[in-house]
Amino acid sequence: MRTMSVEKLLKGMPTMQSQIDALLEFDVHPKDMNNPVINCCFLMLFKDLIKLYACYNDGIINLLEKFFQMKRSQCKDGLEIYKRFLTRMTRVSEFFKIAEQMGIDKNDIPE
Repeated sequence: MRTMSVEKLLKGMPTMQSQIDALLEFDVHPKDMNNPVINCCFLMLFKDLIKLYACYNDGIINLLEKFFQMKRSQCKDGLEIYKRFLTRMTRVSEFFKIAEQMGIDKNDIPE
């Protein structure tokens, strides 16, 4: 994502956003985490979210670096992608807070 062209970024970022949205649809609360199946699912989703977030963040950084080199229509699309990024980061933060409450620490984060 860090080295992609503007065209590929504008095409690929919405797909990445929809993947993160699908992952964040897993609505769980700390009180639900005493079920081992839910706990296992949450841990798998947490690991996937870490990897998706890293790619998503790289894509946004790349998009912002290239913003002033884009055509006007591309800038509009890029700005919309960035606005959606900001709202998703609030939801991602909430997901990470639940992980922290569950005792998932930095040693559980995959490379």
